[in-house]
Amino acid sequence: MTAKEIIQSVLRQHHVDREEFFSHCRHQDLVVARIDAAKQLREVGKSIGQIAIALKRSRDTIRYYLEPGIKRRRGEKYRADWPLAWLDPESRKVVIDHALVEQTTPSVIVARWIAERAEYEATTTAGGVAA
Repeated sequence: MTAKEIIQSVLRQHHVDREEFFSHCRHQDLVVARIDAAKQLREVGKSIGQIAIALKRSRDTIRYYLEPGIKRRRGEKYRADWPLAWLDPESRKVVIDHALVEQTTPSVIVARWIAERAEYEATTTAGGVAA
């Protein structure tokens, strides 16, 4: 399926006008349709840059659509991203999904899970050190 075909399908599915879809308007129904289009384009193997061109949005916007739990600045990542760099893609997705549900950053989720594990280890071993 081509990018044009995917976009046409999304426009029909979301009952959105083509002109509004490509406008600067940020109404929720338009943003939801754009996110859906970005996800479908990603599923067929399009790069962030290709999706940005197809949707007439910046690459940063497309990254936000595809990875909303990760905030970025130009040319660098916030510290909130560091725990994700060490994770495999499946684990990274779990962390990002939890962060979205709890409306927080991935680093908060990772820090909480590490603290919970440390507390568990401290209570199940002698003074926190395995015997």
